[in-house]
Amino acid sequence: MSQTVPAVLKTYQDCEQFLYQRTNFERTTPEVKKAHDLKLDRMRLILAQLGDPHLAIPILHVAGTKGKGSTCQFAASILQQTGQRIGLFTSPHIHRFEERMTVNGEMMSPEDMIALLNEFISRVSASTEDLLSSATFFEITTALAWLHFVRQKVDYAVFEVGLGGRLDCTNLCQPVVTAITRIGRDHVKVLGEEISQIAWEKAGIIKPGVPVINAANSVEAREVVHQVAIERGSPEWELGSDIRIEVAEFWTEAKPMAKFTVRTPYHQFDNLELSVCGAHQIDNAATAVSMISQLMHADSSVVLSNDQIRDAVVDSRLPMRIEKVSLKPMIILDVAHNGPSAEALVRTLKGLSVKRKYLLVACSKDKEIAEILQPLAGYFDEMTVTRYLENPRAAQPSDLAEILKSLETTAIVAENDVPQAALEDLIAKAGPDDLICISGSFFLAAEMRGYLARRRADLS
Repeated sequence: MSQTVPAVLKTYQDCEQFLYQRTNFERTTPEVKKAHDLKLDRMRLILAQLGDPHLAIPILHVAGTKGKGSTCQFAASILQQTGQRIGLFTSPHIHRFEERMTVNGEMMSPEDMIALLNEFISRVSASTEDLLSSATFFEITTALAWLHFVRQKVDYAVFEVGLGGRLDCTNLCQPVVTAITRIGRDHVKVLGEEISQIAWEKAGIIKPGVPVINAANSVEAREVVHQVAIERGSPEWELGSDIRIEVAEFWTEAKPMAKFTVRTPYHQFDNLELSVCGAHQIDNAATAVSMISQLMHADSSVVLSNDQIRDAVVDSRLPMRIEKVSLKPMIILDVAHNGPSAEALVRTLKGLSVKRKYLLVACSKDKEIAEILQPLAGYFDEMTVTRYLENPRAAQPSDLAEILKSLETTAIVAENDVPQAALEDLIAKAGPDDLICISGSFFLAAEMRGYLARRRADLS
């Protein structure tokens, strides 16, 4: 039962103001977090004030550099086929804050958001510690998700790690199965320069005796995850050895569907279908299916047929993951914001039959920008560097242009500080058989997705 609390925040806008005035490492450079806030003590105290909601919910927990968000989406979609109530926590959001914490795919209402945040304020402010004023944006967000899921009586929740793993505040959960997706260089000022260091931080979500799916892509990263699993006595399935994928058909323009089979030590799932494109998404779907295989083995209440799993996978929609939002010209939105993501994007785009290839790109200044731009620079004919406008982490377009020059790309490079204007320029020059791709940052893709939706509404 939730307690009655005084309404400190009256409107949805009050809630937004309260949240976004917090220290927010989605909007500031993460190295600040390394020095001051990458610890879990305060999060434990916050959750204790809320009645420890994180201990009441069994969690499927996913970390990684690339693919963790998609894996979480697949896992939650599959679990919903059981008829149970399934929570999903991901970050960042695209358009509305409530997208981060859904139950069976549904966001809470603005009224529920106001009530939930007021309850949080009332209960946390009662602490003798100075928790309310010092709590970060992500700590509050994660705590709200757990509180919301308890209020909604979810049976399971799927949680995506925010940053790293070992000291991410989602890591206070009690998981029933974990997964580590592909690992690459990202957030190096926080997690370390070497792949082995980054993998060790990600593997920090592995709990003693709790099964882990090891989908790390490089030999070095996979071995680190393997060693942590051994140290913690955690049953481990490795993608590619314990988990086998057989691809029968691969995504093409003429047939936009992949068909594949996943074999785990416990189950075989035949003729799965995937409508979102990219070979990496087959790996993500197989990782999610393998987590569900572990859960079905451990919990007799989780019963799923092959058809139910196939329906869930094929019906999964992954916004801004190589999302096709226009056909003539083809416009694709993608959230690639690190080297492995950019490489996966280019591998998939090479399967398209298009003529001239245009890129609108922006990056966060704390990212490994050259590693993002390198694979993109070798594929596109023209690249317009810009910046996203709703987040101060954006790198200056002039800095991106300088990095591109150092990469000795043969692409034509243009600069435009206003992404909407830059996109309009590309749409005006692109022919019906050309490609416009928007990538380099989650924040650019989100802003342009909203802009294109408004543009279509104005033209209709």
